[in-house]
Amino acid sequence: MDQATAETIDKYQAEYNKNPRSKVFAPLADAYRKMGQLNQAIVIVKNGLKFHKDFSGGHVVLGRIYEEMGHEDKALEAFLKATQLDQNNILAHKLLAESYLKAREIKKALSSYKMVLFLRPTDKSSLDKVQKLESLTAEEFEDDSFKIKKINYNTTNGNQKPPNRLLERAISLADAFLVRSEFEKSFKVLTEARSHFGDHPEVIKRLKLIDENIEDSSPIKEHNVKSRQTVYVNENINYLHDILKQIDKRKR
Repeated sequence: MDQATAETIDKYQAEYNKNPRSKVFAPLADAYRKMGQLNQAIVIVKNGLKFHKDFSGGHVVLGRIYEEMGHEDKALEAFLKATQLDQNNILAHKLLAESYLKAREIKKALSSYKMVLFLRPTDKSSLDKVQKLESLTAEEFEDDSFKIKKINYNTTNGNQKPPNRLLERAISLADAFLVRSEFEKSFKVLTEARSHFGDHPEVIKRLKLIDENIEDSSPIKEHNVKSRQTVYVNENINYLHDILKQIDKRKR
């Protein structure tokens, strides 16, 4: 252990010893993980999550420890929990995407990488992954412009919900529009899916992201945010437009 690492551990350990219920458990456990002391790390992070079960960062550390212990399923579960607790946790989305790739869940990996790109348009590694993975899921779309295919939600029994595969397809298509800043198209797909599947968490999460990142002048804003008085404008959207133009040029 080098001196800097030792000093870091000592600092966090001292704080943790004074108050084992503080959130310092997360960086302390992560420091032990980096040192390879996984048994010590897992004990600390699990104890901390008893007091902070809704702390997204704690679940990220738990997932990374599980990864290094070779428990890929548990790692994926922890990263998924982290994204559910904080939908703006970019690191959690990225680690979740990588876990899905390892599990050969290509469409889920693509969806998670697109969420990273939506939150951080300048993330080059996620851009590269999206471009590669989209070619593996091309059957979901008609062409490079991602023109909407009509999703037939009809079932033989009008009282039954459509099959879950249609929900998965709607979410995948909505994500494709999100990463291209085609918010109105994504909104249309999501609201239609919502009318058939109800308030599904994955649908609601994306509707909230759209709501938080569109400009006041958007028709979606007028339609979807009657109960809200404030909208947060994401300045990164401008970067996203530039990046997507570059992608289009490369495709030509």
